[in-house]
Amino acid sequence: MKNFLLGLSLILLIVVAGCNNKVTYKAGPATLAGSIVGAENQQLFIRKETINQNELDTIMVSLNGSFSYTTNLEKPEYFTLFVGRDQLVIYMKPGDTVSFAADIQRFDEIKFSGSSSVYNDYLVKLTKGQGAYSATLQNIFRFDEKTVSKSMDSVRLAQLADLEVLEKNFSKTDPIFIQTEKNRILYYWGVNHILYPLYYGYLNQIENYQPSPDFDSFMNELNLNDSNLLTIPEYRQFISNYLSSEVNSYFYSDSLQVSQPSFTAYQLNKVSALFSDPSIKSYLAYRILKDHVLYDGVKDYDIILPIFEDLCKVEDFRADIQNDLKAWELLKKGMPANDFAGVNIKGDSVRLSDFRGKYVYVDVWATWCQPCLKEIPFLLEMDEAFKGKNIVFLGVSVDRDKEDWMSRVEQGGLAGLQVYVGLNEDLSGFYKISGIPRFMLFDPDGNILEVSADRPSSGVSRKLMMLEGI
Repeated sequence: MKNFLLGLSLILLIVVAGCNNKVTYKAGPATLAGSIVGAENQQLFIRKETINQNELDTIMVSLNGSFSYTTNLEKPEYFTLFVGRDQLVIYMKPGDTVSFAADIQRFDEIKFSGSSSVYNDYLVKLTKGQGAYSATLQNIFRFDEKTVSKSMDSVRLAQLADLEVLEKNFSKTDPIFIQTEKNRILYYWGVNHILYPLYYGYLNQIENYQPSPDFDSFMNELNLNDSNLLTIPEYRQFISNYLSSEVNSYFYSDSLQVSQPSFTAYQLNKVSALFSDPSIKSYLAYRILKDHVLYDGVKDYDIILPIFEDLCKVEDFRADIQNDLKAWELLKKGMPANDFAGVNIKGDSVRLSDFRGKYVYVDVWATWCQPCLKEIPFLLEMDEAFKGKNIVFLGVSVDRDKEDWMSRVEQGGLAGLQVYVGLNEDLSGFYKISGIPRFMLFDPDGNILEVSADRPSSGVSRKLMMLEGI
């Protein structure tokens, strides 16, 4: 990974050397300091914007609200500072001392001082403007292509105008910063173009909406295979969202879901088909597998891992995925299930092990989870279809408030047996449940078949009907 990043850095420096204002940098420390009213004695987080997003440091704010952070830099870098729910994009060069004073209640009114303050004041304005515009997108994306294109173009032109003012008013403008900002503006514009068809179809209830060829011409200005831009968050978001837009049709095609039952494998194959740059392929394959392991663990790993390893050539990425998979070793098919207990509506204890001798299809859900509730009609259909079969449908609530669960159960209209488990480490911890709904399948001997089984709405009934002895 170090060699990969070094390559990107060298390419970037070559680009700078070709500019009118040649700039070279001597490695050295850079310091960010300041004070934040309302964040006294709290911990902040700061992340250097790299490809894998793993370089996260902590900053301790003193009792009087002041803080200081120093890091060694070989070249200019972007950072993201996390202050509670707020984020601040910061630009620093080797030798910089950047400072600001802020109030956590008015965090978007920050004014920088010290070296590179002109760049960081600009970034505050840009970030604030993008945030305000992004907050309106749900309303804007209801409209037709022409109206939305005009809106997105006007935002892009306004951002470029602000950058031009900075470049004219500051005689020693850093060419790395200017070029990076032009790319950030361009790919923010590109991201919004990609999002529009998805939002427009959803907001206007048009299934699998496809924009016109004229609208799609925006892609002529953008590059899907420029690995030099991978350190820019907007570019990473652009290529990720482009991939998402290209695989979205999977969810509307029964034939695709039957012929390619693993959505993750489908995504990886799309990466291979859509992108040519090896570094871009490596990055996207890595992000797909990170999300897959986080939510689905070892599901289909025997199918998807060979595809991933063929696409991803960055050793650090491959090693990170293997490390993530190790945490799921106890959750592979054939491993003994970890028993967990809950209570039914009468208050009686119910354990997973009570159903030995039968298959058990577990639905981990909560009353506040809308995707969970959308599965209920499909669960009811399955419950009816499998009556008399050797399978139990077990609904397991992880609601914080037991009363919410009891009230929903008393309303009726739920499938199978319902138990309340709450925040139980035997369930959520052992089975690594980081999101719901989660469906799991266990065999009659009390062993794991799948800890991330298909949803009822995804046609899991077909698989269940094929189980031996069902």
